[in-house]
Amino acid sequence: MTIKKDAYAIVGLGVTKQGRFKDLTHEDIKVDAMRLALSDAGLKAKDIDGWVYQRGGIDKNILMSGGVVPKILGFDPGFMMDIQCGGATTILAIMTACAALDSGQSKYVAVGYGDTLSQMRQMGSSDFFGDSDRDTNGSFGMFSFIADHALAAKRHMDIFGTTKEQLGTIALTQREHAHLRPEAFMHGKPLTMEDYLNSKRVADPLGKYDCCLTADGGCAFIITTAERAKDLKQRPVYISGFGFGHDLGPVYNRTQYEQWGIERAKQQTLRMAGVTIDEIDVAQIYDCFTIAVLMQLEGWGFCKQGEGGSFIEEGHLKLTGKLPTNTSGGELSFGYMQGFTPLAEGVRQLRGEAGATQVKDAELCLVTGHGGSTPDGVGNHEYAEAGLILRRG
Repeated sequence: MTIKKDAYAIVGLGVTKQGRFKDLTHEDIKVDAMRLALSDAGLKAKDIDGWVYQRGGIDKNILMSGGVVPKILGFDPGFMMDIQCGGATTILAIMTACAALDSGQSKYVAVGYGDTLSQMRQMGSSDFFGDSDRDTNGSFGMFSFIADHALAAKRHMDIFGTTKEQLGTIALTQREHAHLRPEAFMHGKPLTMEDYLNSKRVADPLGKYDCCLTADGGCAFIITTAERAKDLKQRPVYISGFGFGHDLGPVYNRTQYEQWGIERAKQQTLRMAGVTIDEIDVAQIYDCFTIAVLMQLEGWGFCKQGEGGSFIEEGHLKLTGKLPTNTSGGELSFGYMQGFTPLAEGVRQLRGEAGATQVKDAELCLVTGHGGSTPDGVGNHEYAEAGLILRRG
């Protein structure tokens, strides 16, 4: 079994409204997203014979919570599975879908996610990250991913001179993009550098606007072979290359807050796609926190290590810059759907559906993923890094 460049394509996309919805359940949102994807692809529920889903925060401990979608919609999946690797899950799900298609297990694989994070009582807490064992980070007060990323931000500032204003430029740039997208959660809600600098600190040096949104929303994709894609409703977006790597370094080593283990994912992704990083037209970088954008820009080679702050400050992430990035507003300003947010925007860009933030003649898009594998991975350097290169059909 060998998965080749451009052999498979995304042919359906469904993105629900973003916001805070007390009257909806996560099942409602998952089903809504999948219905939108089916309509987008021009397919019927009975066509779907593979279902891969990611549980959200609200249902993270509910076994097989994604089975509701096939039952309601009438799927007849040859296989159904859930995958969880934090913000890297979406790309891992795409890889899984391609493997199912390549093996002949399925003809049309749906990948979905839906969450009602606003209905959770707490997320960054001791019970969420685990404090029952004395050797967990939770037992020593490391209750959230932001605490771990704050250490990375502080380390980057101390070593390379990165400034709060440079991190703020990421937040402001993505908010500018969201202002051009009426469907974005933060559309019409301006953000100034003064607002950013004066915002409440959550985990020093990161504040409120360094953090992704807490929002409800869902997304679904349908993937099939390039050959079948020719006869479907939408222009296909080809899956040119992907890569994945898990960095299992020792706890609190000397380098984990200076650089992440992106190199393996980078080399796999570029090699499969047969391109160089300089050929990327638009990027959708996983943006759980502003520092994550900066460190991934460096890790993927868009700038040298330590130069991410100046690269951002020079305006390269703007629509007029050399690397338009997170063009919907991303998870900082569009909506939080884990790795589904950047992937959805990558598909829109290559289908020419990004509205006022459309990057002219975009042909290649890099989508990244970054996430932990287990709750007690915080501080243990157990982050996964993933990459996906999409090509315009």
